Amino acid sequence: MSSLVKVLESYRGKDRTIRLFTYAFMYLGGKGNTPLQAKFRKLSAELGACRVVLRLFDDYSMLALNLANSFGLKEPNWLLRPFEVVANILYQLYYPVEHIAWLRDKGVLPGNSGVFWLLGTIIWAGSLTAEIIKCLINLHINSLKTQKLKKQRYLEKTEDRENNSQQEKLIEENLEKLRLQRRDLILNVIQSAADLTNAISWLPKGFLWSQKLHPSANGLFGMLATLIMLHRNWPSS
Repeated sequence: MSSLVKVLESYRGKDRTIRLFTYAFMYLGGKGNTPLQAKFRKLSAELGACRVVLRLFDDYSMLALNLANSFGLKEPNWLLRPFEVVANILYQLYYPVEHIAWLRDKGVLPGNSGVFWLLGTIIWAGSLTAEIIKCLINLHINSLKTQKLKKQRYLEKTEDRENNSQQEKLIEENLEKLRLQRRDLILNVIQSAADLTNAISWLPKGFLWSQKLHPSANGLFGMLATLIMLHRNWPSS
């Protein structure tokens, strides 16, 4: 219960909780014509709109993070660096694009909001693609490090165990850290892939499975991504 309270009291935790219910109501609403399903769709739309308002000032915290790591240019791995930079730029661009779309929806700014909502979806899909590629590269790096440590552990066991017990303990601790990192990376791939499935489905017809998924399927993929998101960031007891 204390962990749940911590989640609901934090900004990110509350946003993820609203996100979960947004997709849950989307799943329940589907395309049905019953009054109850119409109410579920209304709830989903309202909660989604709530999240848009909550993100109005996220630009600044994202900018602070990006400036701190030079938009990913400080990433030491040359293979990861371009995807880190692309992902961070796209994350940063998403917010002003969404703000303009929202302001046009509300009549504060002139013009059609549709173009900016579409651009936001494209940016979201691009950032998710970059995130998946980053995770796959990190999984490969993790695998190489794990193999190296296992080889080192094998060599240590062939020598005097009494003299190498401390070294073996350190190797086991590092292997456990790599195991946990690998698990988190796999979960992140599934989470990002579920969100990417939705992002592509909301693009204009003609690209992959765009406009082909049932709203209930969108709800399922969204709930899957959000539950993983909550699990990965759940506070320790």
